[in-house]
Amino acid sequence: MGRTFDKWLTNPKYTGEFYFGGRLCTNTYPAIIDKALFERVQKRLAANRYFAGGTATAREPYLLTGKAFCAHCGAAMISDGGTSRTGQQHHYYICKGKKKGVCEKRREDKDSLEMFVTQVVYDFLSDENNARKAVRDTLAYYKKRTGIDSVKSIEGKIAKVQWDIDEMTTAFIEAKNALLRANIEKRMNDYRILIEDLQSQKAQLERERGRQFTEKDIMEFIADLLKGNPADKDYQRKIIEIL
Repeated sequence: MGRTFDKWLTNPKYTGEFYFGGRLCTNTYPAIIDKALFERVQKRLAANRYFAGGTATAREPYLLTGKAFCAHCGAAMISDGGTSRTGQQHHYYICKGKKKGVCEKRREDKDSLEMFVTQVVYDFLSDENNARKAVRDTLAYYKKRTGIDSVKSIEGKIAKVQWDIDEMTTAFIEAKNALLRANIEKRMNDYRILIEDLQSQKAQLERERGRQFTEKDIMEFIADLLKGNPADKDYQRKIIEIL
């Protein structure tokens, strides 16, 4: 079941696009999930990956996975490392392009980079002018995200998936071939999962629309967020996950 669920989360066909024989196909499957959401899911999955460090027991979380990108070529910075002859483990971020031999970016020490990013964010938000600008940007994004157009967009996707399910139900009833019926049934199950996800998104959006945050609310949140030590690993995780 775990592997099947992984396939559902990473299957680009849900966006209406996929590659076949090196050719991009865009008209084979209907787009029943937007690309932006699909990309957010991929980043969340990447953030949950760990580097094993060459042993069965060592599991090191890479806090910047899906968030750090190479300034030389733009590729993602991914986990890298190993164990020395003395048994000491070393953890790095390495450019994905470097791994493929197409970029010269040197590796970055994992802990040093995570500490640096946390400190930069901490210093930025410690300046009240910067914090207020971040708050204004956040409120503008919140207003756009929870606007009526976003609700209507999700409702439109739900209606389209419902229509497709009705069409497949008719096709299933009329199908005389057992293999065809099995294929239709499998596709219908995928659509039911997707419509549940869309309905969940709509419910979440409606909950968010019911909240009215103010600049004062978020400034207080930032003030509380700054009560930490950038050198502390748990605090680094908190800063990076939130911001």
